[in-house]
Amino acid sequence: MTTIDFHSLWDASSPVPMEPHPPGTPTNDVCEVAAIEEDPNTQPQRSRSISHEDAPNMQLQTTLSASHEMIIRPPIAPGFEDESFIAPLNRMANISHHRGANDILETWFRSPNAGLAVFYFFKARQYIKFRLEDPHSRPQITEFLLSIANDHFFADIHTGLLNWEDVIENINETNLLLVFTNLEHDPPVAKNFWAYVCSFDVKTGKRHSRDFDEDNDDSAQGRRKRTEKSPSGRTEESEY
Repeated sequence: MTTIDFHSLWDASSPVPMEPHPPGTPTNDVCEVAAIEEDPNTQPQRSRSISHEDAPNMQLQTTLSASHEMIIRPPIAPGFEDESFIAPLNRMANISHHRGANDILETWFRSPNAGLAVFYFFKARQYIKFRLEDPHSRPQITEFLLSIANDHFFADIHTGLLNWEDVIENINETNLLLVFTNLEHDPPVAKNFWAYVCSFDVKTGKRHSRDFDEDNDDSAQGRRKRTEKSPSGRTEESEY
């Protein structure tokens, strides 16, 4: 009968000698870490819920964002523009709508516009606006006026011609200024500016065909009377 030496058999509990790992081969420890990270039993971290303390802060941030957008948006110059087009401040712009000068002026004067100064180039249907509340507005307006003062006239539609120094001095009270050149209007209009501005055609920019007498109180209707003698010797009055 053959005797078996159990001590010579391999012991499963004893460590087995292994060859050194080649460079770049992950160790058992790394594999164990990876296994732990990919463990399906690991619960994902939930997003932090918004507490009652955080809600007012988020609402404040939303309000500040909306206020910031309102500050960036330029104010509307009533009559000259509407929601379809709002021109940037301190920049010459074309009037985008097709309403006449009378409509523009009436809308401007019946609307709250104390925060703006507008220079109206009525023949070219252009304008430029400045925000009076801006601390830099007065130097900007002065620079603008000096750049065009040599070949342009300025006028308050109610009181008449102004020099550029008067424009600056009274800009908060007279915040709509008419601007025109001597070459376009020779001789320059002296009074009744409202009717004069409205006498220009919206599409062509040209004066209406009827005569316009700036020196007569009846010039708002563009008419004046003259006395003539008929062939029969009678005196007649006619309008032209």
